[in-house]
Amino acid sequence: MKTDRSTILVVDDQPDIVELISQILETEGYHILIAFTGEQALEELEKNPCDIVITDIRMPGMGGITLLREIKQSDPDVEVIIMTGFGSLEHAVRTIRDDGAFDYLTKPFNDLDRLIHTVDQALAKRRLNLKNKTLIQDIMKKKTMARTAMDSISDPIILLNPEQTIIGVNKAALTCFGLNDFHEAIGKLCYKVLGKSQTTCHGCRICNFLHTDQTIEFEQKGVWGDDIIENITIYPLQNKGIKQGILVKIQDITQKIKIEEQMQRTDRLASLGTLSAGVSHEIRNPLHVIQLFCGILEKEFAPSDKEKDILKEIKTSIARIDKIINQTLNFSRSQDISMEPIKINRLILENIKFWSSKFKTPGVKLELKLGNSLPAITGDKMSLHQVLNNLIANALDAVGKKGKIKIHTFLKPAAFHHNRSSLYIEIKDTGPGIKNDDLAKIFNPFFSTKATGTGLGLSITHKIIKKHGGSIQVKTRPDRGTAFIIELPVMPEQNKDNNLLRAKKEKMTHENSDCR
Repeated sequence: MKTDRSTILVVDDQPDIVELISQILETEGYHILIAFTGEQALEELEKNPCDIVITDIRMPGMGGITLLREIKQSDPDVEVIIMTGFGSLEHAVRTIRDDGAFDYLTKPFNDLDRLIHTVDQALAKRRLNLKNKTLIQDIMKKKTMARTAMDSISDPIILLNPEQTIIGVNKAALTCFGLNDFHEAIGKLCYKVLGKSQTTCHGCRICNFLHTDQTIEFEQKGVWGDDIIENITIYPLQNKGIKQGILVKIQDITQKIKIEEQMQRTDRLASLGTLSAGVSHEIRNPLHVIQLFCGILEKEFAPSDKEKDILKEIKTSIARIDKIINQTLNFSRSQDISMEPIKINRLILENIKFWSSKFKTPGVKLELKLGNSLPAITGDKMSLHQVLNNLIANALDAVGKKGKIKIHTFLKPAAFHHNRSSLYIEIKDTGPGIKNDDLAKIFNPFFSTKATGTGLGLSITHKIIKKHGGSIQVKTRPDRGTAFIIELPVMPEQNKDNNLLRAKKEKMTHENSDCR
């Protein structure tokens, strides 16, 4: 006797057939429902869901085939067994093939064991189907959770099999590689989709680890551009010890490295401030003694012309050392700055007047492209004069006796605050450019590529711009020149006016397009 009490609906227009089947199956422990027409059967199913329906193929009104189709449309997991006489046997077989009946039974019932066996098999199939359905739902749920988890990660993630075929990506990876849909990537070779190449990408390190069983991590440049630094982490994918491929995570660490470099720079400057305060006093004392004795030698011992030249060189060197000490002290001190509204174009023109004799050199050209109606910034006039002076002096040194210097000012949305505006100053020269090895060190104190430079000019410039809440960047190409780009925040009231002006322009553009 069965213990699971599965429910079976028996449908036939002959009451004796219904009673016979009901008695046999009730003896086996099944819960039995009965109906004498197809219409009654559908009403019963609506009230009491069943596991199996046993129906005659021919009945008045709704026949067994129509009932079968109605049941399968309502609940495909209900198994239907067709009862038929020998005359409609072929019809019954066709219903199994075309309409999804589980099996057929022939009337009259000479083999009761076949009835029980067929019902048991139908129930086993139903249980298996329901179990598979639950497993599929569970798999789909886990797949959805895995997809959601992957898509919630802001870093691009790519899953590759050992043949370099993409078997998974997240939304960040689609965005990174300019793809619109997962179908553009899944099942395709990575170098064709991601590298836009017909063969394995040149210099690709990832493909070297397709068969790895260890976690690999390294840094490289290239996916978003040469100025971006990526941290690549490769995790092996294994199933029961069999290698399935790798998971690749790409993390943009450019900003992190910049912050670390800035922190290191801050630490160095703090150390410099502590050191310079004590050392400068110790250096100046013997310098003053040397300077004093130089004066005594000149006055008391009537030196020859050659000796005078030597003394002059000593005094020049003393003055240079004294200048370095002053610059070091000024650089390391936290100087007070007096903030006031400043029109940057006017400040640039004042600086150019100072260098007018240099710009009159026949081979040196100056190109000014100063933005119109630029808003004021808040700044310390003397400090910003020093910044412009340092950068223009460097540009003049770079071009030498022949070249062009371009000074450009303009307004655009701030780099990290699109609802605010920033004023930009670009000072560009056509000099030899800066070597890649030197680029990371140009803002370091005492680093200089000039024979007579103190190495503090750009450090001071960087410090002043930071104090003004701005930033300074450098772009350079060998033999093509260097550009220093300064970003300075616009005064808050000016920002408000600029946003209103921008909104007004956008509204006018929209209204004009509506008129058209």
